[in-house]
Amino acid sequence: MKKQVIVTLIIVIIIISSTTIILNQTTIKKTTSKNHLTQAEKTTTTKNVSQQEKSKKPIFTHTAKLSDITFEKDKINIYFFWGDGCPHCEELFTFLESIKDEYNEYFNLYGFEVWYNEDNGKIMDYFQEELGETVGSRSVPYYIIGDKSFSGYSSDTNEEILDTIEEKYENRQDIKSFEGILELNK
Repeated sequence: MKKQVIVTLIIVIIIISSTTIILNQTTIKKTTSKNHLTQAEKTTTTKNVSQQEKSKKPIFTHTAKLSDITFEKDKINIYFFWGDGCPHCEELFTFLESIKDEYNEYFNLYGFEVWYNEDNGKIMDYFQEELGETVGSRSVPYYIIGDKSFSGYSSDTNEEILDTIEEKYENRQDIKSFEGILELNK
C-alpha cells in the first residue's frame, strides 16, 4: 500500500511538473510574441513618425535669382544664405516657415545656396561688403533682415528674429544699397 501511495505521488508530481513546464513554455512564447509584436509596432511607429517628419520637414528647394529680388515699400527683405546639408540652415528655414502665415505681410524671403553655387557666394560677398563685414566667409546660415545681419542660428534667437522683423518693418529699414546688386545680374 505504501508503494502504491509513493508511486501515485510520484505520478502526480510528474504530472504537475510537466504541466508547470508546459504552462511556462506557453507563457514564454506568448511574452516573446508580444515583445516581437511590440518591437514590430515600434519599428512601424518609428517609420511612420520618420515619414511624418519628412513630410513636415520643409525642403528649401527654391534658390532665388537676382532678378527675383524686389524692393516693396510695404515689405522688408530677408536674404537667407544657406548651405545644402546644413542642419542649422534647415532649422532656421523651419522657423521661418512656421511664422510665414503670421508675418508674411512683413517680408519677402530670398534664399541663396552658397556651398555649391559660386554665383550665390558672390552675392553673399556683395551683401557682406555692403554691411562692412568680412567678405568670403561661407559660414551659414547667414541672413539679413532689413539692414541687420545674423550669423548662425539656434532657437534662442527666435525672439530676436521676430523683434527685428517687426522693427525693420515698422521703420521700413531695408538696405537700399542692395539695389545695386541687381547690376551684377546684367
